[in-house]
Amino acid sequence: MNTTKSLEEIMASVARQIKPQLVSDAEKETLEAERRKEERKDWAAQEYKKLEAPLRLRRQSDNLRHDGDWGSALGALKQKLGKGGVFVLRGPSGTGKSQMAHELCKFAILDKGMTARFTSFATIQLLLKSSFRDRSDTSEFDIIKGLLKPELLVIDEFDWCPLGDKTVTENYWQNIAYYIINERWGDAKDTILTHKRAMG
Repeated sequence: MNTTKSLEEIMASVARQIKPQLVSDAEKETLEAERRKEERKDWAAQEYKKLEAPLRLRRQSDNLRHDGDWGSALGALKQKLGKGGVFVLRGPSGTGKSQMAHELCKFAILDKGMTARFTSFATIQLLLKSSFRDRSDTSEFDIIKGLLKPELLVIDEFDWCPLGDKTVTENYWQNIAYYIINERWGDAKDTILTHKRAMG
């Protein structure tokens, strides 16, 4: 009796023993969802790394206690993000306004997948003044467009904006602030201002 098997017979025998590992549609959807989740996580980590918040706020972020009134206020504001609101964090120096604004940026990016920018009114003034130079590569409107783009914008130390008796149209900086806030409100994008004094 000839017990020698041809190569074709051996391959056929192996093929019968190996069951095809077919992936169901449900499994494909699960795998795709996991892939998208990882991509969003990687994107969020990069976005947070690019956030131009002061290093002091970043360093304090990991050691914060979220209990008490401060933590309750932070939690309440987190629930309101993504609805196009304008929020003013007001209080004297040292009460945690800037830190709270940073934590809201961090939450918006890492947990809600939003784009965010952290700046100060003094920085906005410097950027706009630099655009006035004859050989500036950036126009005034380019800078303003950059402030209108993110889904969440924090303007820290809004006290630097002169809010006096003059009307909006008579005060350049007040006019700029009004334009940015009003345009963002119209586009349903969140804006957070920190301020030491009562406004209005």
